Amino acid sequence: MITVALTAIGLSAQFSAMRHTGLRPLLLGGLLWVTVAVSSLALQALFDQL
Repeated sequence: MITVALTAIGLSAQFSAMRHTGLRPLLLGGLLWVTVAVSSLALQALFDQL
């Protein structure tokens, strides 16, 4: 069900609008992804759950 919903969102995306918004939102999303991943791994290592 989630796959179908994400596919529908992807198929209805307008890439020209994404191109006009620029690179900054993509960089912000990537930075946020790295921050969450690193903090998750750090907490797992801190509590010996890794």
